[in-house]
Amino acid sequence: QKMECEQGGDYWLDTKEQDSVSRGEQLFFHDGKISPTKLETYFSCPFKNFAQNGLRLKEREERAVLSLDTGNFIHTVLERTAGQIKEGGIKDDKQAYEYAQTVGKELLSSPLYAAQADEANHAVFTRNLLDEAASAAVAVYRQIAHSSYQIEKLENKIDGDIFSGKVDRVDVAPAEQLNGQDRHFVRVIDYKSGSIETSVSSYY
Repeated sequence: QKMECEQGGDYWLDTKEQDSVSRGEQLFFHDGKISPTKLETYFSCPFKNFAQNGLRLKEREERAVLSLDTGNFIHTVLERTAGQIKEGGIKDDKQAYEYAQTVGKELLSSPLYAAQADEANHAVFTRNLLDEAASAAVAVYRQIAHSSYQIEKLENKIDGDIFSGKVDRVDVAPAEQLNGQDRHFVRVIDYKSGSIETSVSSYY
């Protein structure tokens, strides 16, 4: 099976040497369902997907706090801040920032992050991480406050016939009349703490 990766949107156009994935059902379709994230990884690089989901390999942990941990940190701050916005507990940018700072400091006191405060350079890292999370939380508040959308669901679990997974946030706007019919608008939010690829092929 050809397992090399190609850049850009040409990857899945060149399928002449692609064979069916041996034991693919066991690798990808647990309980008959598949995660969109696993599909995305497969089309990005089949070998990487096999290493992660087939062999279940993990990168060696070289330091106390990994990039994954920082992503989870910001994700948790945004989730809890969005919950507070949904409940009407945050009314302006300042409250969003202060609430996110409170949540962040609470998280930083957990064992995973607390050890970082012992050294000066790590203290700078955690301070910057807290600042970044709080700034992102303000952006979430503004995204809601300056639009007609309201937060409908957080960490919404999806369990369909084929796909299963979790949506970070779902926003809903009031119905609008178009050609005599009510049109409903829904905004699906997926938090990303790293860089993203915005090409049409990546969305596909």
